[in-house]
Amino acid sequence: MKAEHLTVEKARRDYRPDWNGRCENCGSSPTIPISGLCGPCHWGTAEAVGGGWWNESNDDLDEDFLDEHLP
Repeated sequence: MKAEHLTVEKARRDYRPDWNGRCENCGSSPTIPISGLCGPCHWGTAEAVGGGWWNESNDDLDEDFLDEHLP
C-alpha cells in the first residue's frame, strides 16, 4: 500500500489515529481504524508510537514514515 493509491478521505477514514481506541493486540493507543491495532503492532516499528505514521500538520499519512517503512 503506497500513499499515492489512497484518496485523502480514505486515508483519514482508515488511518487517522483514533485516540479513543485500544489496540486489539496490546491495549495501547492510538489505534489505526482499518486494523484496530496501535501503530507499532500495525506497522511493526516503534517509530509508529503515538501516531508516528500520521502528519498532523496536513492531516494525512506521513510521507517520510511511509517511505522508510513500506517497500
